[in-house]
Amino acid sequence: MKRGRPATTGIKDAVAIARKRGCVMRVEPGPDSVCDFFIRTMMLMIFVRVVRFEKIIAPAHEIAYECRGIIAELRLFPPSLQIRTELWIYTRHGTYRFFRLTDAGLEEIRQDGEAAPAAEGEQPPAAVPATGNTGERTPGVSPTEASFSVGTGTLPGHGPPTTSSGESTVGESGGGRGQPE
Repeated sequence: MKRGRPATTGIKDAVAIARKRGCVMRVEPGPDSVCDFFIRTMMLMIFVRVVRFEKIIAPAHEIAYECRGIIAELRLFPPSLQIRTELWIYTRHGTYRFFRLTDAGLEEIRQDGEAAPAAEGEQPPAAVPATGNTGERTPGVSPTEASFSVGTGTLPGHGPPTTSSGESTVGESGGGRGQPE
């Protein structure tokens, strides 16, 4: 469940940063919005979620834990070489940190999308495993796997959309196109 109003100031600033990487397309805020905007480049589609986070200097594993629900939503995008998902966090003072979701978890990146360099004498930032909403991974299912029922447009385990009278909005024949068999 999302609380509070959308982070309009943070998203506005994030869009300005994102424009340096490519064409930015905003997503209308709403209860079903998984990302705030996406960046389109010649080779990539990058779906970005912007979150206000007070402890900006927190280690990546703490950020992954606090944002586990958002990370789980971002993982609904099908994984591929052309699709990336990123989590951008910021403070009320306008400080940003950028993370890419990988199979291994969260990987800290620079604002241009490249891997963040390690400071002298430090190990490069390791990807931090990101878990689902419950804090545990589902056995036998990769964290990047997401399957949708193409015919009904619903998630697995959920029925087709219904109207207020309980009748299905998907037609019994013709795949919901209103065409007789």
